[in-house]
Amino acid sequence: MVEKVQGKNVPELSEQSTASIDKYQESINAKFKNINIHTYDANGTGVIEQPELEKAMDDFQSNKSGNYTNHRWEAIAKGYQTTNNPNFLYDPKTKKHFIIDANGELLEAKDVSWVGKDGSYAKRMEGNNGTQKYVGYDKSSYPKEMKAYDASGKKLVGNAKDSAAGLGLRSTFASDSQGIYYDEATKIHYQWDDKSKTFKAMKGVGMVSADGRTFDNKGQDGNATLHKDGSVEIKEANYTSTLKYNNKGEIISDITRYTDGSKFVRETNKFGQTIVYRIDENGKSDKNESYTFYPDGHIKTETYYKNNYKYLTTLRQDGSVSSTKTFDLDGNLCAEQRFHNGKQVYDYFAKYYTGDDGKYVLGESQETKYDSQGNVIYEKNISKGTSYTRRYVSNGIITYGHSDDGDWSQTITYGKNDTQIIKESNGQIFYIQYIYKDNGGTEEKHLTKEEYDALQK
Repeated sequence: MVEKVQGKNVPELSEQSTASIDKYQESINAKFKNINIHTYDANGTGVIEQPELEKAMDDFQSNKSGNYTNHRWEAIAKGYQTTNNPNFLYDPKTKKHFIIDANGELLEAKDVSWVGKDGSYAKRMEGNNGTQKYVGYDKSSYPKEMKAYDASGKKLVGNAKDSAAGLGLRSTFASDSQGIYYDEATKIHYQWDDKSKTFKAMKGVGMVSADGRTFDNKGQDGNATLHKDGSVEIKEANYTSTLKYNNKGEIISDITRYTDGSKFVRETNKFGQTIVYRIDENGKSDKNESYTFYPDGHIKTETYYKNNYKYLTTLRQDGSVSSTKTFDLDGNLCAEQRFHNGKQVYDYFAKYYTGDDGKYVLGESQETKYDSQGNVIYEKNISKGTSYTRRYVSNGIITYGHSDDGDWSQTITYGKNDTQIIKESNGQIFYIQYIYKDNGGTEEKHLTKEEYDALQK
């Protein structure tokens, strides 16, 4: 009589064979009733678990003759211990791990240093450049992480580049920017974690671009394609963009090609300055209209238009901003800022209105100058036909003032000892001293020119 099991014909066991197996089973139960599970924690410290005979007995295998054979049990009978990973046994005498190969033979797992409670395990082996290579696996033998130790095996290599060299990892487009390297042996990408000084495995990643974007083994990620030169091409319905990166993962060139033949270009020059321009469907570029350059290639001026305004930025040859100006479409200056050593030294703002003749006329403006410490040293305001001007010394004290309101104007010069010279548009000149009283009041004393001059000495 033949019983069919999983597509194979297996002879049915006789009563004699069954009795023999049962007897053998009883002897096994008695002999291995105290089997222990031997594991290690994350620090490599040995831990003895409780007996798990029922689980261990599931490892029995049957050959065609019906006799139970298993070299795993033979090893356990000699004193080897099971672990929480069914692939490994542990010999407490030699403190080594062993594995049963496909033929059931017991072989030393030379590089395995510990097996954890969850079935994960680690290997230690010789790395490159005098380092020790550590690889951690999950219970299904998938690599989780890699570490490089120095020759003593106690101190971790502290940076991604040297650690990758010790582990034999190959650099990628994203090594400098994202700390991502590739292991030829495991065909897996690993990303550097600086806090733990460890390379973490990146599951399902075939390729990476310099900005850290991940692709499959064919260099695809949706509508994006990674090319051999490291550039990324993104295809949309009406345009295609090609991005190029530096080793920091920064975009140094972005060319967008539209279906009508026009292009939009964003590129970074050798000085790190960004240049943006367009090329129409006939090949005409507005680059030279938008930029002027110094002989060495630095940007001198940059012009662009937005919301009916023209914006002009002037740069020094070292790349620092000299000034920014805003014009309306009639060429009127609406705003201006000037800078020195990175600090603003001038500010101007203006509004224009349409006059009776249809032309724009200045309605309001404000002009301010600053010293190197950011203190106001000059200001002038114009609003609806009236204006005033003031000058200050660096400590904020006013030294000059001028007010103008149509046919009348007044100029004040501030002198020493709380004195002033007031000149009015009708030609009158007043010399005045302000005397501050203890009760908080102020007395205005009119002086002669001679009295005023005497107080300035």
